[in-house]
Amino acid sequence: MGHPVVCACGTKNSILAEECRQCGAAVSRSGVVTRVRVPGRAVPSAAWETPSIPELWRQSAPLAPESSEVINVHDFFRYALLLRAMTERFEQEDAIVWFDDALFFLRGGYDFFCHLNLSSNMTLRARVFGGLNHARGPADALRAWLVRFVDEARARGATGVDVFIAEEINSGSGAHRIMNVIRDALPTLAVGPPLTIDFWFSLACTDNTIFDVDRFSNDVAPKRRFDVATITVRNNFRLFQGPLLAYDEERFSGLRVDSAGADATERYACIRHRMTTVHLRCPNTSEEPFWCAPGENDLDNFVGVLMWQLLAQRDYVPRKIVSDRLATQSCPECKTLFDQLRAPVTQWTDRLL
Repeated sequence: MGHPVVCACGTKNSILAEECRQCGAAVSRSGVVTRVRVPGRAVPSAAWETPSIPELWRQSAPLAPESSEVINVHDFFRYALLLRAMTERFEQEDAIVWFDDALFFLRGGYDFFCHLNLSSNMTLRARVFGGLNHARGPADALRAWLVRFVDEARARGATGVDVFIAEEINSGSGAHRIMNVIRDALPTLAVGPPLTIDFWFSLACTDNTIFDVDRFSNDVAPKRRFDVATITVRNNFRLFQGPLLAYDEERFSGLRVDSAGADATERYACIRHRMTTVHLRCPNTSEEPFWCAPGENDLDNFVGVLMWQLLAQRDYVPRKIVSDRLATQSCPECKTLFDQLRAPVTQWTDRLL
């Protein structure tokens, strides 16, 4: 069971947090905040164990506007439903166990981080690493995080802690690498009071994936639990499946990997595509439940915000436009998917592995 750090204002914070995510007061054991505040800058959106993507984005020049972008509206709606299902599942499980940290790895978890950070109780609780196959540095950062995390958990008297991980998956190698780095680091940790760490993996695979559920379940059987000295690690898995728009697609993720696996440090670049118009088009009838000129918005940011506005329960302008247009359009799948977006609870399904 998680061990939240509760501020005097009543807000729960992650176990490694130095300052309250709500009021900004110090919540570190020493009462000291070591992060240097930069005048005129907002609080960082996450604990960046890799180059800060928002900072890279601010340093990147946008590309000149290109021609219109057409997006399959069925895929767009279904991906929005997948994100909503992941958000709702996070909220449900967080209320039960409390996640002491939430880990994401570039690029596979970046879109999930962006959405959860906007739409759930995970806000200002995430920790973002570079991809473990993008350079040697991210694995070192993950090992260093484990040392800090275990030391802090023990110092605060925790006997059990919980960690959320969201990751895109194709073959399953990324999830295995995360588990392997953690497993191999356990013998190097200092001996201390007993501690159980539960990792809760939310894995998402594309519709057209090579991911083999049965093979993955068999392969992770010996990795579901590690016992080293006084530390027990348990790995738990939940699978989501749907059309992942940003999977290996820089136009939608806005993120390019510039480093190689053998490099010491990972390097990323932000790809700021701009479009004259963006169209959500039905693949069956060619009707368009939504289109607009995004203006100065980059494609990846525009798509993420549009998805969030369609999922929100309040009637943002795009949500009303889609509703009005679908009233006169003919595709039953468009209407069914949009009705699911507006439903009080998502009908998307996931499964435990």
